[in-house]
Amino acid sequence: MKSSVWVLSAVKWIVLGSLLFAAVTETALAQTPQSPQTPTVQPWQKDGWLIRLYGVGAYSDDDDEGIFDWDTAGGIGFNGAYRVNRRFSVELSTAILGESDDQWHWRIVRDEDGEIIVRDYPDHDDDFFMIPNMFSFNFHLTPDSRLDFHAGPSVGFVHFGEFDRVIDEYDADHPYDRDYRVYRVDGETSAALGWNIGLDIPLGRSQKWAIYTSLQGFVADTDEEVFNETWFMGKVGVGYKF
Repeated sequence: MKSSVWVLSAVKWIVLGSLLFAAVTETALAQTPQSPQTPTVQPWQKDGWLIRLYGVGAYSDDDDEGIFDWDTAGGIGFNGAYRVNRRFSVELSTAILGESDDQWHWRIVRDEDGEIIVRDYPDHDDDFFMIPNMFSFNFHLTPDSRLDFHAGPSVGFVHFGEFDRVIDEYDADHPYDRDYRVYRVDGETSAALGWNIGLDIPLGRSQKWAIYTSLQGFVADTDEEVFNETWFMGKVGVGYKF
């Protein structure tokens, strides 16, 4: 399961296919006769660099696949993109997402026969965080419109941070005989494969700024017994075109 051969193979074919698509598109556009009816290219749609800053909300639908109940997270992110032509761009994005959870502070009480009589989860915050780093190949579906709608595949790596797991156990008959343990669960960095759908809404006549929104999903090749594999991220923020 930890093998990332499938991800590397997918990356190869995605890169080759995307470059071929960009080359064919650029050639076709260059050979298209110009006429008065040719739509004017919007400033936001022109070749060049742009950056985006946004808030991120993440959700996992793995149905408690991981043993720890972290299925939501929030944070901030940014990306940089280069518009190769009117129909294709490449994008590198990252985000820092976190959540506090109190589920895994175990409190176990045993009677004089050693039987468990209480097993609950008192308040105790454990901080979880992950950092998804994704490279996206975006195909722009509305090159002649002021609204810039794009979609495409994504590949990259996701880092899941380490955290503490607390177990608190003592005997009811001997309340001072207490076993309090803290386990450090190591984080991991896993390859990921996903998709990205985004929309830029340029503002003003110069279209230097835009409102940005996106939905991105990915599957990480991680230890599913600890961390959820499948995540969806919603993004809302602003973009700036150089």
